[in-house]
Amino acid sequence: MKTVYTISLVLVWFILSPIDLQAQGVASQPYRQYCFVELMPNDSIAFGEEEARSIQVRHMVNIRRMVEEKKLLLAGPFMDGGGLFILNTSQLDEARLWVDSDPAVMAGRFKYKIKLWITEKGLLSLESN
Repeated sequence: MKTVYTISLVLVWFILSPIDLQAQGVASQPYRQYCFVELMPNDSIAFGEEEARSIQVRHMVNIRRMVEEKKLLLAGPFMDGGGLFILNTSQLDEARLWVDSDPAVMAGRFKYKIKLWITEKGLLSLESN
């Protein structure tokens, strides 16, 4: 029983501990943090064809606006539904505000999860056209 308790404490400590970037050799490298957003279809709400089209148009306008404002680095759908955003922020609260302002999220078409994503500076390369 004591062994199970000890293992449980170690696992809880490991899970709740902040990421030690220096121990992982990342802190010595220049790195960037972004917010990775997974947009997931909300199947609990049905939309008519015209309403779905209207939501999608407004969603795309919002994506273009966020790109122009340098908030959004990457966006696109998954072939099996939903999609992703990579946001140019490392602040979860700021990312939530940006995602919550998306018309498709506001309409309930998408639910989402946000995760902090760390990559070595310079590794994120996107098309320029």
